[in-house]
Amino acid sequence: SVRRYKAALDHFLEFVNTRPHLNNIDQVKDVTVDEFVRWLRRKERVRSGEKNGNKDKYKTSGIVFILSTCRTLFNYARKCRLLSPYEDNPFSSFPVEKMQNSQTSSSVDLLNSSELSEFFKACDDWQFSLFFVLSLYGLRAGELAHLLISDVDLNGERFFIRSKPLMFWYVKTNRERILPIIPQVKPLFEKLIHNRREGFLFLSRLHTESRRETYKFDSREKMERTISSMVDELKAGKPALSDEELFNITKRVLHKLGKVREDKIRLEFMDVASRVGRSDVTMVHSLRHMFATLAEENGLNPLTVQTILGHSRLEMTRYYTHTGLEAKKTAVQDLLQGKNGLEQILSGRLASKEALSDGMSPGTGISR
Repeated sequence: SVRRYKAALDHFLEFVNTRPHLNNIDQVKDVTVDEFVRWLRRKERVRSGEKNGNKDKYKTSGIVFILSTCRTLFNYARKCRLLSPYEDNPFSSFPVEKMQNSQTSSSVDLLNSSELSEFFKACDDWQFSLFFVLSLYGLRAGELAHLLISDVDLNGERFFIRSKPLMFWYVKTNRERILPIIPQVKPLFEKLIHNRREGFLFLSRLHTESRRETYKFDSREKMERTISSMVDELKAGKPALSDEELFNITKRVLHKLGKVREDKIRLEFMDVASRVGRSDVTMVHSLRHMFATLAEENGLNPLTVQTILGHSRLEMTRYYTHTGLEAKKTAVQDLLQGKNGLEQILSGRLASKEALSDGMSPGTGISR
């Protein structure tokens, strides 16, 4: 997220550098923002942030994100008294929300129901576990990658999406979510956990296939102590580290312990999508969009869907509506049994001769 925000602000900095008359932040006016938007609409970039490839114009969603980030920056500038308290934020007067509301779902490339079925058939066991859970719950890739076994309560038939400060990872809205484990999906969670007591729920492919040793932990506390110890070892003898350097060291440790790389999830997603003839679908996040789309098609309560996705929008609604775990459980159950055929896909995969457990059991590993 930090890199995305920085990239958005870099666009504005690049634009400002083309305007020599803009020497101070208080010289940015409403007309400047209008010029910036026109500049963005003419600008081309390689799709999905890749270094090479065909260039394309920015979509409305990309421009909205850049403008929203700039608006936040100028609000912060006012808070730091870099702007006059009597000056309006120039980005606040631009109709960002109107642009956002005018977007259609076609701005996001999605798989249709039949393509989704073919997509899951094309997945190997490791890919299937990742993408099925992402699509059924509308999770963000980072949320899935940071799930720990201790976040899963099989007896209570639920799991938790919560921040991991030690790992430098935080839930986007800073709010913990509780999601249901419905009976049909419970075997999948059991196979992912196998005989482990703690660790990442979704292991990297190398750890899953026992090509890397998998650490085994008796408790979350022992895992956290190991992470701290390994980070301290990598920090030894080095001068004071910046937050970014410390983050990168911690990330190396987490990958060593089996965490799935989020960029790897995206590459694997693109590979499967390409095999079913949809190389244009490049965002793992499209599975989250698909969850919302399928939920609407199956008539799920929008407020329940909002709490499952963990959106901060319609925040006031939460003060007047109380959506419990049972309502979420019913919603996920309805989605699984809906007309998209997800239940048949899951039951077929779990019942196949190539059982998921054959590819999911961790190596003998290192006991901790």
